Amino acid sequence: MSRSPHGHVHRRKDGTERLRSWLGTLKDAHASPTLEAAQIAPAKPLEQNRQLIGWQAGPATTGCKAMTWHSGSESLPGIPASSNAPCADDQQSLVSKACEIARGAGWQLDDLGEWTMLRFLVKHGWRLDRAAPHIRSTAAWRQSVDADGIRRAIAAGLQPSQFPGMSRVAPYLLMMFTNFPSHEGDRMTFVDSAGVFDVVAFIGCATEDEIYTLNLYVLEHMSFHNDRASADRGRLVRWSTHFDAEGVGMRHISVRVLWKFKACLPLCDNFYPELFGFMMTVNAMAPMVFFWRLVSPLLSNDLQQQVSILPPSRSTGALLSRAPASSVPSCYGGSLVALPEEERLRLPQRPAVEAGCVAKAYPNTLGRWIGRAVERAQKRGLTEAVDAAAAGGH
Repeated sequence: MSRSPHGHVHRRKDGTERLRSWLGTLKDAHASPTLEAAQIAPAKPLEQNRQLIGWQAGPATTGCKAMTWHSGSESLPGIPASSNAPCADDQQSLVSKACEIARGAGWQLDDLGEWTMLRFLVKHGWRLDRAAPHIRSTAAWRQSVDADGIRRAIAAGLQPSQFPGMSRVAPYLLMMFTNFPSHEGDRMTFVDSAGVFDVVAFIGCATEDEIYTLNLYVLEHMSFHNDRASADRGRLVRWSTHFDAEGVGMRHISVRVLWKFKACLPLCDNFYPELFGFMMTVNAMAPMVFFWRLVSPLLSNDLQQQVSILPPSRSTGALLSRAPASSVPSCYGGSLVALPEEERLRLPQRPAVEAGCVAKAYPNTLGRWIGRAVERAQKRGLTEAVDAAAAGGH
């Protein structure tokens, strides 16, 4: 027997038992009613189905920054439309009460805590009676895995390349966490596995518990930086993902691979409401659709409805429907050709970046682009430094 990071004692199962357990989960779950639409078309832009409102920081109060409503009817992404939405003063009061509930349950809210609580209220349609149990259960879970401690470390500067287990997982999956905004204001992450994902090596690179812990750090990273961006921009910011599935085949879609992530899949729905924006997968072949059929029953309808799975014939430039060209790498049809230093610091592949061998370590579309983008940014920085020195000498 062993104890998982989420506090459960369990017996190790052999392959047959795991397969039966996995299939039993799928049999009991409800299939996505929007699966076919998700396979063939991008998810509906947020502005088509959400009421757009926002917050701005007010005077500081005990435990977190107070927030006041923007005046007027501003168009800022954030809150689902509801005929029962309370007035601005009542909304502020509800956020404050949610913070009190969280602190009373042992949640160590930081100065961005109101943005975190806002997500729970949005999730539950501003019904505090429904949000409160969710907040309390999340607070209890956070204490069991020391999520508040992880968030404090990230706030203090911990970078993705320093997350426990990242050095073992990063060689098999290229990730680029950024602050580049989508049209809806989401922070964007890019993922590419083509030519990199060695299945046998990946399965052996980390245990299920280590994968769970790494995912916890990634979720806390996204949660903290989403809240910070929300405070900076005065709008509820989410995390959107662009995944290039070129090269993903049946060998990647196995019970052994899925089992590595099974414990991680419910985390967003259970403990991180309103974390995700859209999730777009491009260059997807039939195995990727099969993977979605396996995974989707484990996700809420809200998350399922934000998923797009596009075949190669519809993938070129598809991201431009959800993000401005300035946020989209040139390899995906945008105008972004260089990575600023602040973006390079967030790359989990820091060793490869510092060694100047990103394209060699990650022989895929995104890897080649990152290699060129880093070189361009470094050359640009060197040119600017030379120009500044020359100007200072006159």
